[in-house]
Amino acid sequence: MKSDHETCGWVRGRNPGWTRLGRFWIVLVWLFPSVVAFVSNRNGAGQSRRWEIMAERGIPVWLAAEGFSRSNTFAELNALRASFDQWESVPGTILKFGEPELVFDRSDLNPNDGTNLVFWANHSLLINGGRDSLLGTLSLTFPRVDASNRLLEADIVLNGVQFRWFTDFEKVASPDQFIESSMLHEIGHFIGLDHSPAGGATLFARGTTGVNPQAGLSPDDMAAVRWLYPTEETLRVTGAILGRIFRNDEAVHGAVVLAETSAGSLVAATLSLEDGSYELPALFPGTYSVRVTSLDPVFNGSLERLLSGADISRTFLSARVELAPAVREGVQVEPSATNRVEIHLSSVPSDFRITRIQPPMQPGAPRSAINAPVAIRPGTGVMTLGVYTTTPLASSVRLVIPGDGLELGPTRTIPDAFPGSNPPLHLAYTTLAVTADATPGLRSFVLENEAELAYANGFLEVLPPQFDFNFDQLEDRFQRAYFPLFTSSDAAPEADPDGDRMNNRGEAIAGTDPGDPASVLRVEQVRLTPEGTEVTWQSEVGKTYRVERTSGVGGSRWSRVGGLIAGTGSRVTLMDRTARATIEFYRIQVSAE
Repeated sequence: MKSDHETCGWVRGRNPGWTRLGRFWIVLVWLFPSVVAFVSNRNGAGQSRRWEIMAERGIPVWLAAEGFSRSNTFAELNALRASFDQWESVPGTILKFGEPELVFDRSDLNPNDGTNLVFWANHSLLINGGRDSLLGTLSLTFPRVDASNRLLEADIVLNGVQFRWFTDFEKVASPDQFIESSMLHEIGHFIGLDHSPAGGATLFARGTTGVNPQAGLSPDDMAAVRWLYPTEETLRVTGAILGRIFRNDEAVHGAVVLAETSAGSLVAATLSLEDGSYELPALFPGTYSVRVTSLDPVFNGSLERLLSGADISRTFLSARVELAPAVREGVQVEPSATNRVEIHLSSVPSDFRITRIQPPMQPGAPRSAINAPVAIRPGTGVMTLGVYTTTPLASSVRLVIPGDGLELGPTRTIPDAFPGSNPPLHLAYTTLAVTADATPGLRSFVLENEAELAYANGFLEVLPPQFDFNFDQLEDRFQRAYFPLFTSSDAAPEADPDGDRMNNRGEAIAGTDPGDPASVLRVEQVRLTPEGTEVTWQSEVGKTYRVERTSGVGGSRWSRVGGLIAGTGSRVTLMDRTARATIEFYRIQVSAE
């Protein structure tokens, strides 16, 4: 490996990497240690890796025109573009990428050619002139830096030989790889980040197939880019928590340190350095809980670790493990201020740990055990989920998921949930219903086994009612349905690409097509009859309308006519029987719900 670049990657299970034990599944998502959250990549002098942002141009990017497939290349390249756009659109940063340019006949990278290339390796697992291999790895980033850890160049390669890729955001349960999830992850490395210890972060080292929690940036990822590339306003309005972690008065290297809100949402996570120091910067003002937990031993068996130092970077291969958790409540963050919090851990070691997650499932479905984050949507009904440990569980064991909007049932256990596994995995599970007003974000599993505690930090994502991965306050599903590139300027909320005088925000509320000037909410006909006045308009399925009228304009009062009317997907007519011989003005309103 050359000394002037490193590789950073994301790994999934091997084809498909599942082990069958009876009627149950253990999903083994292997990680091959890679060179290279929020954890920034620092050099020996403590300088964090970052680009120098040129305001007039941004960081230039080139996309190999071949894409992954011949049949879906246009959408695949747009998925790459959308991934860069999502990072760039994080509020409060100066991060900027140039408009990606297409290059042809590029099937390999050159880490010294001055271009930041993104491409699929579709023909061979050997890349970088044969010096590196993609075997078992979804994607890799090859950054080149100078002596000050300033990024000079970075290339991203995706594995098109061993894995299949897709672009459809609605294919949640696909067995293939969602392009945006992997690209968002690799762009995190591209801009200077290592892997994150927060389970649901895009920079976490592993994920499942389909549209998974790595799609869309987490608060931990956003804190990272706000810190690396802040605006002046961000520096004024955010604060930081920093300090040192000790055990028996000795500095602790590799302790997981994270901040959670009062709603139970994990917003930032990092690791302590060799001198025990840690930093959680770019936090918005508020009150946080700061928790310290332990990484798992690197050399434990595959079923005995959920997150080890090898999952982060080589820096943490020698991290201290078997640390008893500690929590500091009520930590205040003020604008432009730093709160120093020193935490002393118990001298009593603990090897009680969560080693696998049981994803949410319907009652009676086959169990599975994964070492990746899971997600649940409010309103999906009662689901069963849980965690596994290799430690026998007491009858009084309790599984807790902190935060608002979660309705948990009693904790139940299944000893040796996968007979024949070595070591045995013991399951603690519960039922969970998520209320409609639950705060979206990353939640943590907490397992209380008599006097011991174990955490899976941020391994459950409570999904939002609507998705807004590009932070423009317009539902992504609407933009994805009508625009080839949902982050484009034509898809922006105030844009009116069809020129019908209704912007995209209005079209989304009305349920109309933003690309069709004939598809617009308007009164199509007002007809006076002996019985009254008929008002006709084109309705859309799933929308609710109301009709209002006034006898004048310029500030006259509008009054409702009749009740609410459900859309049918065709023209509907309301009869106003109180208006027969006078001039009246009508308008149609559609609910934004």
